[in-house]
Amino acid sequence: MLGFLLECVNVGIEVMVWLIIVRVFLSYVPHDPSKGIWSFVYSVTEPLLSLAAKVLPMSLRTPIDWSPMVALLVLQFLIRPILLRLVMFLG
Repeated sequence: MLGFLLECVNVGIEVMVWLIIVRVFLSYVPHDPSKGIWSFVYSVTEPLLSLAAKVLPMSLRTPIDWSPMVALLVLQFLIRPILLRLVMFLG
């Protein structure tokens, strides 16, 4: 049971990481974010990216959007270890 829970946490975080990467690449090609799969990508990633944008200091608010990088770093180095330790603690 614990192994399954750990795998679910890892897969969920990995999916979110890849969706953020896809969204970054989408910003370079013309598309309609309200249609099809793009709508799904935007709706899943927007809460995390908007939160990351709010956390960024004003000095980093440049023409380059740093919120995907912040979100990826938080997912990989903060959320994942905390969730994995929590699952191990509860298991």
